[in-house]
Amino acid sequence: MQGGRGAGGNIMDDDGFILLVIGIIAAGAVAGSIGLYWSKCVEWMLEHDLVVPASAAPIVALPSAGGVGLDVARVAVVAGVALLTLVGAIGLGRRAIRRGPVS
Repeated sequence: MQGGRGAGGNIMDDDGFILLVIGIIAAGAVAGSIGLYWSKCVEWMLEHDLVVPASAAPIVALPSAGGVGLDVARVAVVAGVALLTLVGAIGLGRRAIRRGPVS
């Protein structure tokens, strides 16, 4: 059975598309709710020292946060996390390509 649920339990192409659409809608909902609670998020980040106050003259200011932002050390951490995420994604992609198609 091509394209359907055969003996191996393969997911149909339509199921993958529907999962993609649901993921996009969920991401939009999460992004919208973060916008509603942005001021509370900024306060929480300040309390837990994830960002520096405006009086510390951050080099990267968060939008709509009243000058709150990141200093050099925090920018370096964010860049390192972004770099590790990118390297990990590339590594997983290369390994998937090397393995070939799932049968």
